[in-house]
Amino acid sequence: MTTFLKSSALRASFAFACILVFSQYSLGQSNQYKRPKKSTASGSAVSSGAPVAAPKSGTATAPAKDEKVDIKEIEQQYWSSKDTEFKVVQNRRYTKEKRFYVSGGAGSLIGDENSTGYVYNLGMGYYLTEQYGVELMYNKFDTESAKALTKLENQATVTVNHNEPDSFMGAAFIWSPVYAKLSILDSHIIYFDMSISPVLGMSWQRYHQRYDPKLTDPYFTVGIDIAQHFYIDDHFAVKFDFRNRFFNEETRNWNNNPLTPGSDFEVGDNSRIITTLNVGVEYFF
Repeated sequence: MTTFLKSSALRASFAFACILVFSQYSLGQSNQYKRPKKSTASGSAVSSGAPVAAPKSGTATAPAKDEKVDIKEIEQQYWSSKDTEFKVVQNRRYTKEKRFYVSGGAGSLIGDENSTGYVYNLGMGYYLTEQYGVELMYNKFDTESAKALTKLENQATVTVNHNEPDSFMGAAFIWSPVYAKLSILDSHIIYFDMSISPVLGMSWQRYHQRYDPKLTDPYFTVGIDIAQHFYIDDHFAVKFDFRNRFFNEETRNWNNNPLTPGSDFEVGDNSRIITTLNVGVEYFF
């Protein structure tokens, strides 16, 4: 029995010793297949004995292993007021900055009690930036007396002393504060601008004289135009605009007989507003 116990103890001791030896050997072998760690700049500097530069002030440093991060300061910096101003940047598909253009179109005279008819428009301009531009314009009117006034003239042989618009020539400063994209039935996207343009120029008014329908006089004019520009491609755009012209004009007495002395005389000054609704096309070079 004693011999058996001794032999069992020897076997157990021998087995335990083998386990220790082989475990150390296996650990050593497994280290051969481990990926070597990359040496950091700070680690190489420390190992070589070189001095390590201190971190710059204001830069974030990594917290220690057991150190807790206080995010209150970060939150205060995030919500604090910023000195930098931010602007919205639109990715414009069709640009007009530093480009010349010509335009043409037609419209209708609206809001005039004594005259009715059409207007034909020509323009040429240049955009300094996407928001600012200038334009030279010429408008030619084709008007006649309104139906109610014509009926009065035919039945009572009297009329209203008034003038009819003949033409306009001037310049406009274009301001485009709005650029947007419009989706149509989730299948098409339309790009458009809205512009507001103050206008200066001269208006020629035709006196309502039967014996001289071409008699005109010029008047200094100010105006304001509001337009929508819908872009078709890089060169063409469709333009809808609402134009207003303001000036003071002289009216003359209407007379059917030019041979009557003193029949044509000035009646007085009259404040005038000419409003047209137009549609046209712009071509960009």
